[in-house]
Amino acid sequence: MLKKEWLSIWKDKKYFLSLIVMFVMPVLYCGLLLYAFWDPYGQLEELPVAIVNEDQGTVYEEKTLTLGDDLVDNLLESSNFKYIPVTAEEAEEMLRKGEAYISIAIPENFSAYSTTMLDANPEKLTIQYRVNEAVNYLSSKIGDSAINQIRAEVNEEVSKTYAEQLFKAITQLGDGFGDAADGAIKLKDGVFDLKSGSEELKDYLYQLASSTVTLKDGTSELAQGVIAAKDGAEKLVEGAEQLNSASEQLAAGAGQLQDGANSLGSGLTSYTSGVSEIEKNNGQLLEAKQTFQSKLEEAASGGEQLTSGTASVANGTAQLAEGIAALHSNLEGLLAALPQEQQQALQTSLTQLEESSKQIAAGAASVNTGASDLVSGVSQLAAGHATILDNSQKLAAGLAQLNGSSDQLLAGSAQLEEGIATLTTKLNEFSTGMNSVVSGTESLRDGLVSLDTGSQKLATGTNTLSEKSQELADGTVTLVEGTEQLADGATELETALKDAHEEAKIDITEHNYEMVASPVNVDKDIQNKVDNYGTGLAPYFISLGLFVGALLITNVYNFVTPAVQPTSVRRWFISKSVVPFIIWIFQTILLTLVLLNGLKLNVTNIPLFVLLMAVSSFAFIAIIQLIVVLFNDVGKLIGLIFLIIQLSSSAGTFPVELLPKVFQGLYAYMPMSYAIEGLRHIISSTDYSVVYRSINILAVIGVACVILSYIYFKILYRWRYAVKKEAVPVP
Repeated sequence: MLKKEWLSIWKDKKYFLSLIVMFVMPVLYCGLLLYAFWDPYGQLEELPVAIVNEDQGTVYEEKTLTLGDDLVDNLLESSNFKYIPVTAEEAEEMLRKGEAYISIAIPENFSAYSTTMLDANPEKLTIQYRVNEAVNYLSSKIGDSAINQIRAEVNEEVSKTYAEQLFKAITQLGDGFGDAADGAIKLKDGVFDLKSGSEELKDYLYQLASSTVTLKDGTSELAQGVIAAKDGAEKLVEGAEQLNSASEQLAAGAGQLQDGANSLGSGLTSYTSGVSEIEKNNGQLLEAKQTFQSKLEEAASGGEQLTSGTASVANGTAQLAEGIAALHSNLEGLLAALPQEQQQALQTSLTQLEESSKQIAAGAASVNTGASDLVSGVSQLAAGHATILDNSQKLAAGLAQLNGSSDQLLAGSAQLEEGIATLTTKLNEFSTGMNSVVSGTESLRDGLVSLDTGSQKLATGTNTLSEKSQELADGTVTLVEGTEQLADGATELETALKDAHEEAKIDITEHNYEMVASPVNVDKDIQNKVDNYGTGLAPYFISLGLFVGALLITNVYNFVTPAVQPTSVRRWFISKSVVPFIIWIFQTILLTLVLLNGLKLNVTNIPLFVLLMAVSSFAFIAIIQLIVVLFNDVGKLIGLIFLIIQLSSSAGTFPVELLPKVFQGLYAYMPMSYAIEGLRHIISSTDYSVVYRSINILAVIGVACVILSYIYFKILYRWRYAVKKEAVPVP
């Protein structure tokens, strides 16, 4: 079967040539990539960098500084990059067109700012660094390293200038120490004076502490008095408000009294007129009574005339009783204005008159109701009428006296009206004044509340003052002790300044300036040095080339279909495995020769390097064989996806710790991770334990994949060929 397999390949020349090409695919893939990236940092002198110098220079300490020109000269002499001096406009155009990858601009104040270090607000030197990352991103990262080196050079140059000024200042400082020593002597004398003054201050502060105790007691009494005054003000406000309310009511009552006085005046006028009229009518009544008396006597002889007369008398006496009652009622208010004796006499007469008129009315009514009884009671009536006549005469005398007092009553009423008017006016003024009193008492109360708060703060403050003044007085004791120590310190200061003046006298050389400018040297010790960029990337590209070479075989060679019908699983598996594994051997040999002889890759152990290359390639082809055997054409796609996953998680360029977490988790399960790790150590170090570990792991992976592929061939053989063989009849 193996012979038939090779014959089928040989007969198809295109197929045969395609397999031959597979021998060199890792060489093309890995060799060309490594050749292209072998030593890019060794070609940096070809990288164009635009440099713009706009520095105007400056004069510092009578010395001309042109840091911008010096920096440009140093850069042009170096071979870091291809520096091109241009203007700002030309640099912008070169960046835009991609004619320069980096632009470095030195501003016009570059030298001037270098002299501001000792100023109150020093200005930093600025180098304008611009890159166009769209043209090439890595060029900007290379430029970062260059600009850091430039900054270090500028820092060293500027630091030398400052170091010179610093040492000059140290010399001046030494002279200042001498002057300071002289001043320390004066300071010592002043300290002794301070000590004397502090002792006097201590005595004064103890007196102050004693006085603050008295002040504290006084403020406590003041606070208590203010509290009492505040309580009194509260009561005063309440009383003033009540008094104000009463004054308003009193003013309203005075107004009503004024109206009553006016009504009284009008009533008295009517009253005096009525009294005069009553007196006149009473005189006529008295004459009538006298006539009536005579008529009574005549009545005894004439009943009819008596009946007619009694009817008239009944009506008259009823009106008389009503008039007397009304008169009595109207005179009640006026009687208070009369003298006491007249008041009592008039009151008695009016009462009697009122009672008599009522009796007459009652009698007249009786006469009117019973004419028959009238004749029999004429005698009694005559006697009663005699009494009435007597009372009427008294009434007439009282009315005459009352009529005589009417003028005095009217005059008193006028004076009463005038007095009540004055009273009303004054009460209104009093009510207005009470409003002001209420406002004032409220302001007084608010002021006393504020005074109470202030007095409490004053009391607290005086308490604190009393305590602190005592503490201050006690502190002066410490002050006195401190001045004594200060005096001792002043003496020591004088001695120390003299010593410092002597020590500050030093000799300065150019080496001192250089030491200040660059005090630290970096002793870089590289373990397992990598020759160049290509050597560092070689493990990644070698592993990639070997895996891609194994993957590309699937596009040319069929890993399953035999040239003839297999007679056993073993023969079928060997016939299909020999071709890819022979390609594997040639791929490994050719790639190794190109790396060692063509690219001059330095390795620490060539046999071990070849073994690692062979085992890595074997593992990759075994993996690809298993994938394609299991999944046929889909396995090619799976193999490509598996390659992409390995490229992302095998830490071929950046350390695994810098990868995303998901790829960090896949790192330990990727065959390419062990191939890259082993190649790194065999190329750049002598830690062969890592190399052996990688070889063992890759060998186990390769053998396991071969065993799994064989098992699948066995299953596939039973399914495809063993059943058909049993079905053939025996001849």
